[in-house]
Amino acid sequence: MTATVNRSDVLVELVEKYKRIEAETVKAQQQKAVEIACTPVNSVIWKADRRMMAYPLFAPDKRNRIDVYKYTSPDGKWRITVLPHPELGRAKVWDADVFTYFLSRAYEAYRKTEQIPPVIQTTAYQVLKHLGKSPENTGNILWLRDAIRRLGGTYYQANLFDTFVEAGQSFNLLDYQFQKRARNGAMIIDKIIVKFNPELLACWMNDIRQILSLPNGVLEDCLKEQRSGLRKRLLLLIGTRLGNQPSLKISLENLKGLCGYTRETKFFKGALKKILPTLPWHIEFAKRTSGKGDNVIISQLSAEVLLGESSVRISPR
Repeated sequence: MTATVNRSDVLVELVEKYKRIEAETVKAQQQKAVEIACTPVNSVIWKADRRMMAYPLFAPDKRNRIDVYKYTSPDGKWRITVLPHPELGRAKVWDADVFTYFLSRAYEAYRKTEQIPPVIQTTAYQVLKHLGKSPENTGNILWLRDAIRRLGGTYYQANLFDTFVEAGQSFNLLDYQFQKRARNGAMIIDKIIVKFNPELLACWMNDIRQILSLPNGVLEDCLKEQRSGLRKRLLLLIGTRLGNQPSLKISLENLKGLCGYTRETKFFKGALKKILPTLPWHIEFAKRTSGKGDNVIISQLSAEVLLGESSVRISPR
């Protein structure tokens, strides 16, 4: 009996020892991941969260939208409520570029350590440089400050992510701290410390496949788009949902909702028609066989079109 108890004690001790070793290894890898994510780089391999791109978490408007936005998928499966920052409104598609930068740096650290860093410390200079904005422009620094404030101050109630399943549970994407410095007699942000929402971090670790690269330079094109918030949104939305499929059909009303567009459908259709020639897909409208309204049919461009041997056909109704 004593020998049996002793063997049990030894087994328990070994298990505990291996747990400690594993925990210490994970902690060391997390620290290494933070170091990698915080190290300045010359170029960024852009990554995005599939769910954030496929659903309307960001407003396509340049003005600050302080209204609450709600979206429900046609089958009722997915439900999203976006609660705005009280002063700056909902996070915008341009703010999403900033989040994409943080996520891209975090994924680069994951690729080397298999751990996503919970914290990233960087500078306004680094973020603006990689987003193609002049880091010396005070206006750009102020925009970055407000973008991060909107990202931290916009709250969501959504069932898109594994850990946010309670009805009515609100969450934000990140928390932040700014360190400032004086320039030309004014205080501007210099260092930025961003902490990802821990439950969102757990979602990524549970299913890293949700972080993706978009095909055909779509993400890069989106990052360069500064004028049209709707075009910017469509690039990511269609790029994510179409993927490598030959075509995709979606109702015009649902497409409007997925874009976060709040005006009437007729205005959305008019705005969409203006953008169609600039998108890297073949897009046309077709009357729905049942019910009212249109379907939007989105197809990959043929090789001939991509090579410039024919033009994109647009068939608006």
